[in-house]
Amino acid sequence: MNNLASVVAVKVKNTTTEPLVVNSVSFTSTEDIVGTYYIDFTGENVVYKGSGKDYVSATASLTVNNGDAIPANSEATFYIPIKPHSVAAGKTLKISVNGYEKPLTLPKDVTFTAGSIKTLAFNYDKTQYTFDFSSKDSIDNMGIKAPTTGGVNIGDKTLVVGIVSLTSTDGGTATRVWNSNDVYDLRVYKGGSLTFKVPAGYLITKVAFNCSASLSVKEGSYKNGIWDGSSQSVTFTATNGCNIKTVNVFYEVGEVKPLISATDITGISARGEIAGELVYTIENPVEGTTLSGSCDGTVVTSVTDYEDGKTFLYEVSKNLGVAREGWIKLTYGDVEKTIKVSQNAPVFKVPRTEVELDAAADSKTTLTITSDFDWIAESSTGAGFTISPETYTWAADGKQTVTITATAANDSKDGVRTLGTVTFTDAETFEEIVVTVTQKSSYSAPVSGSQVEFIVGTDKSSNTTLSKNGVSISITDGKLNRDDNYRLYANATMNIKVDAGKNITKIEFTSTASGTSDYGPSKLSLQGEVGKSSYSGKVTTWTGSSNSVSYKATAQYRFTKIVVTYE
Repeated sequence: MNNLASVVAVKVKNTTTEPLVVNSVSFTSTEDIVGTYYIDFTGENVVYKGSGKDYVSATASLTVNNGDAIPANSEATFYIPIKPHSVAAGKTLKISVNGYEKPLTLPKDVTFTAGSIKTLAFNYDKTQYTFDFSSKDSIDNMGIKAPTTGGVNIGDKTLVVGIVSLTSTDGGTATRVWNSNDVYDLRVYKGGSLTFKVPAGYLITKVAFNCSASLSVKEGSYKNGIWDGSSQSVTFTATNGCNIKTVNVFYEVGEVKPLISATDITGISARGEIAGELVYTIENPVEGTTLSGSCDGTVVTSVTDYEDGKTFLYEVSKNLGVAREGWIKLTYGDVEKTIKVSQNAPVFKVPRTEVELDAAADSKTTLTITSDFDWIAESSTGAGFTISPETYTWAADGKQTVTITATAANDSKDGVRTLGTVTFTDAETFEEIVVTVTQKSSYSAPVSGSQVEFIVGTDKSSNTTLSKNGVSISITDGKLNRDDNYRLYANATMNIKVDAGKNITKIEFTSTASGTSDYGPSKLSLQGEVGKSSYSGKVTTWTGSSNSVSYKATAQYRFTKIVVTYE
């Protein structure tokens, strides 16, 4: 009788500080070692012939059910039967325990002989902890009171699972644990961040997110929700909103290195910075090692240690072009930390480039100019207004309110007139902004008949009446002084009337919608048997001859203009 199988014994030593429960062990060789085979054991050595590539594998796996935990610094052996074979020196075998895989490069030839056991050692020096935001119990266990509905902010808390800590910063909305119909997750919003950290003597080697996430990270490799690297601390920033169910953090025993912590500097004004403060911390300091700083020399022009053990002072040059980035680099022994410094493009803007004054003399309006630098203002030749102030010296928030005042009334029958322009010039960039100033007219044409227009935004009176040039409009339920449309509500009436001795011959209403659409002309019904009414598109037209005409709204009717023709 010949032995048919060899056995590989994987001796697992738990070198972590926590008990280890093994649930899977696998062994991968350089050729297929398990599967379905035709076996010839008639000769001196057993000969295996695979039954096809789909029925054999180079990896032999063992599933462990209900195994006892291996205490810290203890070991256990797991046995896996395999096909006998040989592996040459220099080749690499792989052993995996609970998904943690390690390569083993052979220093000499190894033969896995039928009927014998070959023992391979595996130091389990890596472990993981899970931040589980998907259930009430796991959230409570992290020291957060799970919300009964809605969210609870965690931005002021540090969560700890095992030896891994998690701190967060808020984005546009506070980072929070959320409950929607008893479905829980962690929500991080754009600009918010999550930082995972392990104590000195350990290194984070992998972080796996189970989420709908858009995250960025400066170091290591991040793809499809999985980060691989080696660091005592790693920070992820949300580029969009993230809903996170779980995060698995893998770590291992590692070299204790100093850790420099500092935050990127953003939003620096185009004016630059004279004495900006960069706050830093150094963990795991090394006696006799000093911290130094350097900079890009263009955006950041100098960086100086404040000698308080926590601050560097930096200067940023003036920016007269587009938004730009520079950097500050902190060096501590062989450890470096680069801090990004972002500077805005120059701001020079007004809320509008056309202003209109009322018809009266001394009528005023204001503009707020926002600028990173000083500016001057110059009126066009012969301008019919004054401005104050005409110059600005930058201060505080960079905002200055300018008052524009008419020098005379406008009662011209030509209507609105242009009073001139104001040119604002940035004293540093020489950018110009031109604002045109106009003035309304108080002129009202004498009443002699013909056509009268009532236009939304121009003709305003009380909520229920309008009157102009001998024509009056009154309604029972609605609004006639809105900025965007006039309105008749359902069952409201509207009466259009001209002065005694005159008759209306035509009325045109322009609605906000066409035909039978909501608020359209089909909602307007002529009352009585005076004249004839019809609509096409947005326009309802009445023709006839009467001193007054009445309509009723069958549903809400909205319109922007009424043109009344009378004689």
